[in-house]
Amino acid sequence: MLRKISSALLASAAIVGLSTAAFAADVETVTVTGTRIPHANVEAPTAVTTISSEVLQMSGTVNVSDMLRSVPSFGVSGISATNSNFATTGAGISTLELRNLGEDRTLVLVNGRRYVAGVAGSSAVDFNTVPTDLIDRVEVITGGASAIYGSDALAGVINVILKTDYEGMTADVQTGRTEYDDEVTYKVHAMFGSNFANNKGNLVVSATWSRNEGAWAKNRGPLRSDLTVSGGKSSYSAYGRIAVQADFDTTALATLDPTKPGDIENAVGGGEVDVVGSGVGPTGTVSPYGSKYGFDRQPWRAIEVPVDRLVFSTNGHYNLTNSLQFYMETTFANTKSSANIEPYPHDSADLNNIPASAGGGGGISIYNPYVPASIRAAALASQANLFTARDAALAQAASAATPALADAWTTEAATLNQLGLSDNYLTYRRRLTEFGPRHYNANRDLYRLVVGAKGTIFDNYNWDLYFNWGHTLDTQQGTGQINIPNLREAVQAHTATAADISAGALLGGGPAKVGDIICDNSYAQAEGCVPINLFGLNSVTPDALKYVMAPQSRIDNIDQQVIAGSISGPVFKMPAGDVSGVVGFEYRREYASDVPDALSQSGQNAGNKEPETIGSYHVLEFFAETEVPILKNEFLAKDLSVGGAVRWSQYGTGNSTTITNAYTGRISWSPLDDLRFRAQYAKAVRAANITEMFAPGGEDFASVDDPCNGVTPTSTGSTAAHCLADPTVAARVAATGSLTLSLAEIQGTGGTNGKGKQDLSPEKSDTYTLGAVFNHDFGSYGSLMLSVDYYDIDIQNVITRVGRQQAIDLCYKGTSYPNAFCDMVVRKSTGGNFQKGAITEVNTGYFNQGYVKENGFDIAISHNFDLNEVDWLKGGLGLDDVGQISTRLNWTYTNGFSDESFGEVTNDNGVVGAPKHKAQFGLIYQNGPLSMQWETDFQSRVYLTPFQKISIRPYYLHNLSASYQVTDELEFFGGVNNLLNIRAPFVPNAYATTGTTSVADVYDAIGRRFFLGARFKM
Repeated sequence: MLRKISSALLASAAIVGLSTAAFAADVETVTVTGTRIPHANVEAPTAVTTISSEVLQMSGTVNVSDMLRSVPSFGVSGISATNSNFATTGAGISTLELRNLGEDRTLVLVNGRRYVAGVAGSSAVDFNTVPTDLIDRVEVITGGASAIYGSDALAGVINVILKTDYEGMTADVQTGRTEYDDEVTYKVHAMFGSNFANNKGNLVVSATWSRNEGAWAKNRGPLRSDLTVSGGKSSYSAYGRIAVQADFDTTALATLDPTKPGDIENAVGGGEVDVVGSGVGPTGTVSPYGSKYGFDRQPWRAIEVPVDRLVFSTNGHYNLTNSLQFYMETTFANTKSSANIEPYPHDSADLNNIPASAGGGGGISIYNPYVPASIRAAALASQANLFTARDAALAQAASAATPALADAWTTEAATLNQLGLSDNYLTYRRRLTEFGPRHYNANRDLYRLVVGAKGTIFDNYNWDLYFNWGHTLDTQQGTGQINIPNLREAVQAHTATAADISAGALLGGGPAKVGDIICDNSYAQAEGCVPINLFGLNSVTPDALKYVMAPQSRIDNIDQQVIAGSISGPVFKMPAGDVSGVVGFEYRREYASDVPDALSQSGQNAGNKEPETIGSYHVLEFFAETEVPILKNEFLAKDLSVGGAVRWSQYGTGNSTTITNAYTGRISWSPLDDLRFRAQYAKAVRAANITEMFAPGGEDFASVDDPCNGVTPTSTGSTAAHCLADPTVAARVAATGSLTLSLAEIQGTGGTNGKGKQDLSPEKSDTYTLGAVFNHDFGSYGSLMLSVDYYDIDIQNVITRVGRQQAIDLCYKGTSYPNAFCDMVVRKSTGGNFQKGAITEVNTGYFNQGYVKENGFDIAISHNFDLNEVDWLKGGLGLDDVGQISTRLNWTYTNGFSDESFGEVTNDNGVVGAPKHKAQFGLIYQNGPLSMQWETDFQSRVYLTPFQKISIRPYYLHNLSASYQVTDELEFFGGVNNLLNIRAPFVPNAYATTGTTSVADVYDAIGRRFFLGARFKM
């Protein structure tokens, strides 16, 4: 709630770099994230960041992800409320990632156990469903942890630990809004906990409802209009923008080069563009297209999507005996979110209704009754000119010097003939304002159940066995889309005659009368077809709209089942203490399906085909871990220990089996009480997810550049040699002298994009960490805590998706031909030799390729200072209590961040979203019932992209919050986020989040906002 509402303000109080656990004063033995072996807090073997429940409560945060995103070690979320309005299927989902290495490489646990995904086909968790108000603490480690927790932990682990043994009742209410009067938020929460059965058991119940009504571009002056955001309105006019084939350059006929077929076709212009204003048919007003007809998209756009959340959770246990406990966790979460974008930009190409004999593609007949007479006349004149050019090409064919050249001129004549025939049809573009916005509603339900038992055997050995089930159901509904089959019928219309009426003509399913405009197809008439007028503002009638609108739907199901068990305890004694060990197993099954509606699957709602994705896999794992004390309380060795872990995993998909191994080794050395050094090496793995293995690939018709275009028999270089090695290219070059592609051959290359592969190898990473922790109490000068950690992450065998153009280039521009990428490229092999060689399909998918490497430093400084210890300050003011001040600085410096994909190395360090320096500074003042907090978040100067060296200024954000304990039972709290209303840095439109002038998931595009709440405890 209230994105980043003072969330980081208090985070700085509890987040001590990556080493908070090492600084804790409480030394009770616990199991911390990063190991399954119990340690005292001060002996945490790896760097752990801890955020306590007190921090979450005082900050007013509704979703724990809002707080965590501001921690320097976290990257830019793939999906959040501020970047998902145009990612319509994921609108409102809230995910987290570490080190900018992706959600699929960040493992999320709840109480040390996996949490079911919220995005079908991936392992990304939706933090909307995590019960924030039931959290006791959040522990975060970065770097490889697969040996401890399994696949996906290449970047690190986020472990959410819930409250247990809670007694009492807490209730709180909260509200907030921005100074632009949007992002209105509400929250109501209640939690109850009690012991039962003579204190043998405890049950905690938590329920939270929250609402965020979203933020809108139209409410912010700089974002109110397309003229300020993109420099001009959209060319998809709400009136109807019509293209009439332009006259070709008439001098081309006089200067025609008989050896260069194609000169005429290439001289054909793009067409006159007109807008129909008021009126229809012959009475329609036609005007030259101008910006005044453009469409302003900004008033329709949300820059933060609305989200409603209801989360109900329980956490309970019952001690059957002193050595046997049964436990259970349940969570039900319902999230409702919506995306809202401007009405659909319809292009006649969506129709694909023009016969191949007339040029193919999509358009509307010039004889349609709604077409203005002046447009019809211009089309007929253009057609006559093109037929003249066709005749000129036929004359050249008749006098050609060679048969091959004659064939080429014949092909040119045929192309010009088709262009002329296509002038019986008009192409157009239109913003479908009558359809209303493209609006998508998502209703997501999450169910989670954990049942287990744990206990002690043989006095010293602890065992744990549990079943963990999670299910996510995501149902989505959308409006504002077109039913293409129905629209195709609705644009084929004529004026009803007496003969039509005698034949039983229908309009909208009812009898038509003479003079009505009716659909051409009698079968469509019987199904309720109503002709549509696309020319003119608000020209689409309600009946026509009803006939051509296509409601969208999508159903995603995710299912996770885990059975796991472990046993831990001392293995044998050494002089420095017990050697501890853990062994265990885990069986896990993951299933996901993503099923769009029938029209979307067939590509009949103005989009490409979206086939359903369905897949599952299972994994059986065995793991072991040990910790060996080497020295204890010796000179320069208050403590020295080593540890290690190993995990063996077998993945199965039904068609294949993959075995992986992960392992880690670590050392921890404390030469003095206040100083500790630690180092760790980890080999981590990530197996392919369901999308990467089972996605059927989406349809794609985007144009591509053919590196063979223009190749001749005398062309030199390896690319030309590879092209000429393709038999279809060689045949065309031999027939015509070159592979010179026509405009029709260049445009609209088909194929599929993103097809999964079940034989993908797992990603593997090597992670090295080296750190030092200093913690000392200087008495009246306060306590100082300092940690410095170096990290180096090297991920190899990266699972990535090759692009369509990339596949073509890798095929023909690579070092060898043919290669694996050439299998993705399909060229035309039928017809005459002069027709062969053009690329007809490019089918891309997932590959194992390249690496991602990142290294840097995490530095944290914490200083707690009791002002009462300063005698002159307390005495000089004459106060009994002047309070305490705590300061926190968390700083991440990224020294290197790069990736290599298909031979191309990219330096990602210092670009938008990945600054070299990212820091938090917090100052907290506490005095009795009053707490006040100030925080500054900082990102250093960055470049727009690795290739666009446009500099973007450093960014600071300031937050202020306070709370006051009125009584032991009642507390008021409130705060201001982005206190100084600092505007997000300007980013050019091509790179900005749609609807903004910045990158809304990196910088704050919402502005100053306020929150206020009350909390009651008893």
